[in-house]
Amino acid sequence: MRVTVARGEEAALALLDDPRWNELVREQPRPNPTLLGGWQRALMGLKLGVPIVIAVEHGAELVAGGPFGLHRALGGRLSYATWLGRAFQPFSPDVIARTSEAVDVLVDALLGEVDIVRLWALAEGSTVAAVERRAPWGSVRPAPSGTLVVELPTPTRPRLLRSLAKDERRASRAGVRVETWVTTDPEAIARALERLFRLHRERWWGDPQENANFSTSAETRALHRNAVAAVAREGRAQIIEIAEDGRLVASHLSLLAGRGGVAYTMAMRRGKGLASPGHRAYVVAIDELQAAGCEVVDIGGGTLDPASPKGRLKPTHEPFVEVFVAASPRLQRMANSALAGRATVRRIRHPRQR
Repeated sequence: MRVTVARGEEAALALLDDPRWNELVREQPRPNPTLLGGWQRALMGLKLGVPIVIAVEHGAELVAGGPFGLHRALGGRLSYATWLGRAFQPFSPDVIARTSEAVDVLVDALLGEVDIVRLWALAEGSTVAAVERRAPWGSVRPAPSGTLVVELPTPTRPRLLRSLAKDERRASRAGVRVETWVTTDPEAIARALERLFRLHRERWWGDPQENANFSTSAETRALHRNAVAAVAREGRAQIIEIAEDGRLVASHLSLLAGRGGVAYTMAMRRGKGLASPGHRAYVVAIDELQAAGCEVVDIGGGTLDPASPKGRLKPTHEPFVEVFVAASPRLQRMANSALAGRATVRRIRHPRQR
């Protein structure tokens, strides 16, 4: 196998723009649309560390890839890697790969580039398995988070459709006209995204229970404009909007890659007709993803209320773990002691610097 380590934006872009990258994403058992090249290119715009993209090839075939960000600590004496975009890679964080052997090669290459790797990753994902094989001295601990996954078609769909019909009759009795808009055209998605930003800020501004990074700063709005536009140009984004008498009451953004989808974000306001406009947006979004060939949807984390739009889909919880692994057992011991406050870290050096 041949390994390419692309450090810096220009080199990283060359790998992310390779058509084989998106092909490999789509071929995963559970494809993650936020690992598509266009979305990862947008994450680079946040300038959260130096991009490092690692690709493993076997002949002409791309067999593994991983996007990371390089950071410095202790006055530059220590280097560590996170996912590219750090906390903005919340959906099923993992590498993309065809074989476990290719992931082992990728992890070896990453540990050869940095002193420490610190990631949140899927507990049952390829990254964790490779770290446990190649760097058993590392630490893999449960993380206070995870993601929710729904297999399509959902077993609760008939009941959900009955609930939506009942809600629509309620709105009709109140004299409210309900409209559902499904947007997939890139230019129309750009306009719908601005409406979603406004609705999302109205709904979540100042709420400590919700990650408002989607809409509450100019920086994150710019990130999502670029990321959604890149995915939409390839026909892999949709926004579902629910309106009452022409007024927007719910908006849902979702993404698609092969058989895998992501219910990225939603916002709603209570109108005069529908009791649950958010439920309607969620069900329509899932139906549209399924019609486009989606078989499994990552609906993100958060508190699972059985009566919420997520809860009604009866998802399966997949936990995350925190991976903390150094390039060598010696460095691992020093880093563990430093984190515990028991030792100075001024003498930490990567083995290849000695």
